[in-house]
Amino acid sequence: GYPQTHLMWRRIAPRLARRHTLVCPDLRGYGDSGKPAGGERHANYSKRTMALDALAVMRSLGFERFRVLAHDRGARVAHRLGVDYAERIERMVLLDIAPTLTMYRGTNEAFARSYWHWFFLAQPYDLPERLLAARARAEAERAPEPLAEAGVPVVGTSPAAIDSAEDRGEFGKVLEKAELPAPAYGTATSFEEARDVASRIGYPVLVRPSYVLGGRGMEIVYDEPSLEDYISRATEITDDHPVLVDRFLDSAIEIDVDALCDGEEVFLAGVMEHIEEAGVHSGDSSCALPPMTLGPEDIDKVRESTRRLAEGIGVKGLMNVQFALKDDILYVIEANPRASRTVPFVSKATGVPLAKAAARIMMGSTIAELREEGLIPSAYDGGSLPLDHPIAVKEAVLPFERFRRPDGSLLDTLLSPEMKSTGEVMGLATNFGAVYAKGEIAAFAVPPTEGTIFVSVANRDKRAMVFPVKRLADLGFDLYATSGTADVLR
Repeated sequence: GYPQTHLMWRRIAPRLARRHTLVCPDLRGYGDSGKPAGGERHANYSKRTMALDALAVMRSLGFERFRVLAHDRGARVAHRLGVDYAERIERMVLLDIAPTLTMYRGTNEAFARSYWHWFFLAQPYDLPERLLAARARAEAERAPEPLAEAGVPVVGTSPAAIDSAEDRGEFGKVLEKAELPAPAYGTATSFEEARDVASRIGYPVLVRPSYVLGGRGMEIVYDEPSLEDYISRATEITDDHPVLVDRFLDSAIEIDVDALCDGEEVFLAGVMEHIEEAGVHSGDSSCALPPMTLGPEDIDKVRESTRRLAEGIGVKGLMNVQFALKDDILYVIEANPRASRTVPFVSKATGVPLAKAAARIMMGSTIAELREEGLIPSAYDGGSLPLDHPIAVKEAVLPFERFRRPDGSLLDTLLSPEMKSTGEVMGLATNFGAVYAKGEIAAFAVPPTEGTIFVSVANRDKRAMVFPVKRLADLGFDLYATSGTADVLR
């Protein structure tokens, strides 16, 4: 396993051993022979050999019956034990198995469903007592459905509630009932249909395939020729997987929200304001917590909209919502009833252990009880942090300098709705300038203090670029520009 995994199991294993519990950690790097596999970081390992070794250890300790606790791919060993020695196992607990074992096979819904069916429904041992589906992403979110259909209680947000947020039509009904605005949209399976949708809702539009991760294949289209070009390159358009066409909110402020809901009450865990405008994927965008330019009325809108969404979807645990603020109207972009990539950042920035709180809620605790215990604050939430609270900035780590095209040329460094980052860093300080600089330095993008800046913007953006470029000139930077942009600056 990774070093942090080893440390975790070294702390936990002695306590578990006293309770006759067999531990199957997340083992990596072993071939089918049970020996280290050279150069294969995520190779298979001999499940039967390890299961037999584990069984021998437990019997040498005098345990004829035992419990099994397995993590990640250690679940493979646990599965082997469950098949061959079911009569010896009192109880089996499997941690964090769905995301990994589905994602390593390409992360598609068909495999996710067949995996769950194989692991539980087609085996001789009993069905799980409870299923906590907390971390799976996108297509894999529907993996627990076969177990729920077989009668296994799904802890936390139900599969039906997850579907109401993931299915475009069902989510539209949730928004309509909650009286929350969203950008106009439509679906298309041909250029003619896409053109009709774009004409109805107005350019610019955001076009993307159905069921994507990381914004794959998303583009912002400003006119009909560009739309036709996109449709001609979209090779996987079918009636079941149409192209989605959304009205793009140009020059909007994007807001990311993480929240907890216990079915009755909603706790706003964190409100993050994206520093880049809407249109840059949230995984590539830097953001500030608490938000720097949102007023109290904006935060109140965010809090109320988040509450309505959580109640309308039926969330029990964590939820992530993305909003866009334009012309004082707060639009809902999407809602995900699960943990998002921002949870670790928000937890560190606010000091609230969100994953632990969410797990407690999913197992039956209420937000009021967690407040009484001191696990989450009672005097404020993520939208009303004290004025002296440190400012945190999340910045994306982009791989442009590390990767090149086959011909040796550099990659396109323009950010877009399609995610390009390979990691994230965090800065923390008492003022925004310092914390943003910390984030840039940590992301290997040290802000320059001198040099030459090239400026070229479209006509629609020329008015907005004048004052930022003048500020750079006042700081001593030399400017180069294309002819049209230079004329405006002169």
